[in-house]
Amino acid sequence: MKISILKIFIVIGATLHVSSAVLAGECLDYEPVLVTIRGNVSLMPAYGPPGFGEDPEHDAREDYLVLTLNQPTCIKASLNPLTENVAEADVKAVQLVFRNAESFDKPNNGLVGQLG
Repeated sequence: MKISILKIFIVIGATLHVSSAVLAGECLDYEPVLVTIRGNVSLMPAYGPPGFGEDPEHDAREDYLVLTLNQPTCIKASLNPLTENVAEADVKAVQLVFRNAESFDKPNNGLVGQLG
């Protein structure tokens, strides 16, 4: 099953989607603003429980999807003081997080290698 990158919500404290802000070289906003980002989807390894890398011999290995951006971008701090959404500079990749767990049953569900 091929899933369009445009149908994937990318979350890094914000939900990002499609606009011309990145092309214009402007920093992106946190949600609810929708923006366009493009890149390549790949599978990345990481350490999991119990120590999340502190004890590599006993920690689980987990894979996650990452979108490596075609060009670095930046993100503006949130104007909402109740959030922890801080400004980010030189963002080169974002982890893909699915709001609906059924959309991501397996790490390699046809998205790896997809270009946006």
